[in-house]
Amino acid sequence: NWADFLIVIFSFLSHAADLPGVNILRIVRALRVCRLFKRLPGLRQMIVALSSSIQPVFQAFMVLLLVTAVYSVLGVTFFGQIVVMDGDFEVLYFSSFTAGLFTMFQTLTGDGWASEIARPIMKENVGAAFFFVSYILIAGMVLTNVMVAVLLEEFTKAGKQQELEEEAAKTVRANGLLEEVVAPLRLCKTAAEEEAHIRKLWDIMDADKNGVLDLGELKTGLHQSLPPGAEFRDISAADLDELTLQGRLCDHNGNIAYHGFETMLRRILAQQLNRQEPDGLELLDHLENTRLEVAASSGCLAECSPT
Repeated sequence: NWADFLIVIFSFLSHAADLPGVNILRIVRALRVCRLFKRLPGLRQMIVALSSSIQPVFQAFMVLLLVTAVYSVLGVTFFGQIVVMDGDFEVLYFSSFTAGLFTMFQTLTGDGWASEIARPIMKENVGAAFFFVSYILIAGMVLTNVMVAVLLEEFTKAGKQQELEEEAAKTVRANGLLEEVVAPLRLCKTAAEEEAHIRKLWDIMDADKNGVLDLGELKTGLHQSLPPGAEFRDISAADLDELTLQGRLCDHNGNIAYHGFETMLRRILAQQLNRQEPDGLELLDHLENTRLEVAASSGCLAECSPT
């Protein structure tokens, strides 16, 4: 792209003349690796999870910082005058609030806190044992794991969100294959007109009149039912699975009976109305009909056929 082109041109020019800011451009060029985020779904999911977890992790971190600050104040109060020998040097681990804060941070990381800090202070004040152990239990084992749990929760949410988006994309594609066929149903004024139009479509698609549709009949009938000038898009087995609610609108042989066909068309019609008239009464009627028909279809799809 143009950004890469300009960076390369400036890099060549920098060898001929001393141009200011070329090193910064080279650093920017190194950031091109970020484009991998678009190509690697797993990496993109991780970045999304990290960005969405910034606020909850920050809140958990503030709680951890507050607890650490409280323990720092307690350490200055109870152990501020205790001198610990570190080789030839005298060390006051709690001489001030900032010194105590750093000491508690060292304790939280586990960097020699028991042998270098806690035990020498315990020689002067036995209460240091309860002080340090309670801090490790609260901050090291509870609050730190809370932040890890928040990250894991956001990663789980990001994974589920990606799955939902992929399923929604499949559904939109599958429903879009029949939208041209379903569009005339929106012009029907009464339920009887809708029923008559659906039966007309069924008669066109059920060419062998056996009362069920397979994938081949659905493809052929869809091609014949499209209005003039409409683009025909092939239906795959995966599309059929989405259209039939993962096979719930099919009979035990995987074919679509009339009742399942009607429910499928009404679902697509309801989704069309939902995009254009989300508050309309007509949409509510269609959604209610669809809900009832899907509920009823689980036990009678194989037997239902046009009379």
